Amino acid sequence: MSKPLYCCNKFACTYMKYMDYHGKGGPLVVDDKRWWTPLLNGFLKAGQHLGYNIIDPNGPEQIGFSVADITHRDGIRGSVAVSYIRPASNRPNLHVAFNAYVTQVLFDENKRAIGVRFEQNGKLRTVLARREVILSAGAVASPHILLLSGVGPIKHLREHKIPVVVDLPGVGQNFQDHPSVYGLTWTVSKSASSSFFNLINPAHVLQYFQDKQGPFTTPFGVEGNAWSLAEEGDPHWPDLQYLLISGTPGIDYGTFLGDLIGFRKELYDEYYRPVLGVDGFCIGPMLTRAKSRGSITLASNDPRVPPNIDPNYFSHPDDVRTFIRGIKFALKIGASPSLKDELGARFHDKPLPGCEHLIIESDEYWACFVAHMSTTTYHPAGTCKMAPPSDPYGVVDHRLKVRGTHGLRVVDASIMPLIVSGNLNAPVIMIGERAADLIKEDWGIPITPL
Repeated sequence: MSKPLYCCNKFACTYMKYMDYHGKGGPLVVDDKRWWTPLLNGFLKAGQHLGYNIIDPNGPEQIGFSVADITHRDGIRGSVAVSYIRPASNRPNLHVAFNAYVTQVLFDENKRAIGVRFEQNGKLRTVLARREVILSAGAVASPHILLLSGVGPIKHLREHKIPVVVDLPGVGQNFQDHPSVYGLTWTVSKSASSSFFNLINPAHVLQYFQDKQGPFTTPFGVEGNAWSLAEEGDPHWPDLQYLLISGTPGIDYGTFLGDLIGFRKELYDEYYRPVLGVDGFCIGPMLTRAKSRGSITLASNDPRVPPNIDPNYFSHPDDVRTFIRGIKFALKIGASPSLKDELGARFHDKPLPGCEHLIIESDEYWACFVAHMSTTTYHPAGTCKMAPPSDPYGVVDHRLKVRGTHGLRVVDASIMPLIVSGNLNAPVIMIGERAADLIKEDWGIPITPL
């Protein structure tokens, strides 16, 4: 992954010493956020005030405060489609089927994967594989497809009248995620964050299309990240990440963000009414090493019926306690001089509906807040975990081959035995890169360095 050199202020300059921890010339460009606001500077200064360093999380130390790294090139999102598929789109050995819905992996009598069945434009189609089938549908869809194909817990498959190919108890188990607490909101007295009218300012739209500069060069509202010291085990293996969002849930006057995040309408209307359209920010604590485990199971043997997704959040009580610690740290960030005094940050301390009967900011109140305001950060992982043969819930081996089958690998976040303590995008791309080398090695194809 390559990273361009630039320095727009003293905090960006702090990053310069970490450049040795980034590759150069790779297909995926990792770039610091190009649009700096007073809020981002205040956030980084808050970290220093609390005794933390400004860090590059790709460097030797993950604990600290950081500008949000994003995968983009010259202000344009650098997705895997843009970085990998598009450059290879003219290769004769690549065909991409659009609007195709995979329903089953096909096996022969020797349990070798020989192809895939899928629906496209109302027709059932089959594509056959001479060598291997690679399943890369993600931590929800990959176990779902395996179960529909007869690979999974034998009892569960028989309940849904699916012929058993391989009895694999671990398929769909070990579901992990990075749950986040949404809604911790501060208002600011100065235009330090993204206001609704600032975002739709025609000058910013023109700035983006002409020069690929300005607020439209970054994901909406993402400003910075932080990782605090862990309380249990290795303190430098963080159990909490903090997401700085430039804007409040009321930034759009209740137009769409409440529905997008998933707030109940009555809660949104009551709790966020005082901050509708007001400049501000949010700090969202996120569990990076949640102890709770969930599952993906079949709701039906009909491939079109979505699976049962049970994240099983907070089944382990330590997760709630960790979140409470994270909320208290987020409050310290918001109360730091660089945010409170310099930008006029004020915490939105209106009692959350449903928790009014508890003492505000007590541990009991925050536990109630967590129960009402936690949700996914869309980082599912672990449901087809890689494990040694001694683990009865392992699904793939160290070369990502599915146990008990031939010619089938899983290559996505589902193979993680333990979720990584940071965002999943780059680690999953790394899994894909490594899998490509493994496949080449197994078939005697030379590996050419990038």
